[in-house]
Amino acid sequence: MCSGLMRRRLLALRTLVPQLAPVPILWVLAVRSSAVSADVRSTLTRLFEAGAVRLPLGPLPAKAVSEMTADRLDAEADPRLLRLAGHSGGNPFLLVELLDGLREEGLVRVEHGRAELLDELLPARVREGMRDRLDGVSTEAREAVQLAAVLGRRFSVDRLALVGGSSPPALLGPVAELMGADLVAEVDGRLEFRHDLVREAVLATIPVSMRVALQRHAAEVLLNAGASAAEVAPCCWPAPVPATRPRSPRCGPPRRSWLGPSQRRPPTSPHGPYSWRGSTTRTAARWSRRRCCGCTPPAGRPRLRPWPRGSSNGPCRQSRRRRSG
Repeated sequence: MCSGLMRRRLLALRTLVPQLAPVPILWVLAVRSSAVSADVRSTLTRLFEAGAVRLPLGPLPAKAVSEMTADRLDAEADPRLLRLAGHSGGNPFLLVELLDGLREEGLVRVEHGRAELLDELLPARVREGMRDRLDGVSTEAREAVQLAAVLGRRFSVDRLALVGGSSPPALLGPVAELMGADLVAEVDGRLEFRHDLVREAVLATIPVSMRVALQRHAAEVLLNAGASAAEVAPCCWPAPVPATRPRSPRCGPPRRSWLGPSQRRPPTSPHGPYSWRGSTTRTAARWSRRRCCGCTPPAGRPRLRPWPRGSSNGPCRQSRRRRSG
């Protein structure tokens, strides 16, 4: 619906543009085609009849996204940052929100004319913007789009109804509302999110515990319905964790290990492996030198494989002195 102020503006456009046609004035209007009300549609029709030219605007190409990222951050972006910027789908508004949020929360480090992405986290600015957009739709539409985000970027109405325990006719209103809000679009007979960033932002509005439960529920329902593992995989893929606290720009890239403590290999040395648990290589080597001299590690320290007293295999100087003396 259009407010009273919007109606007056549309009336002014319908009146002034034809009357001022002889005057060299350039009128530039930007409208989202998927979110046009009846009043705006009628105004555009009259403007087209008066000679207005329509210029469809598609998504920004990859080169333009790279240039816009460098201009916004005043530095050349690294490949990880460019890959994250590509999740905006070439939408200038989403791209600016993402870059500004990354810079505000210290998730980007700019040094020597180069911007480095520290963490692939979703800024709070993007999450709050998506919450505001979801507040503008009905409760049914908000629940439908959140459940759709669990299914993946592309989904069908049948599977959305199946996982949600409803029927396709019950989704007529919510789907039409989501398409009008420019959250989803129909492509090749299926619905999909406009951009990856939109889906990630919608997922970030769901509490983590609820999101895990929804993913498990969707996977079970789809598998029972005969879906393949490849079709169920998007439901189990973890979404980017939202940033919960600012990160210092001086921090380096996070160190992540995919191995558990029991799977990590203990440090080795030229003299053989240590019987090592829970300490660094330097600490293990230090206590190994003390043990070969007859020293006993203090309480709480891991016991290391003892070297024979005075053995030439011992790495400490005292053992070599005993042997030479």
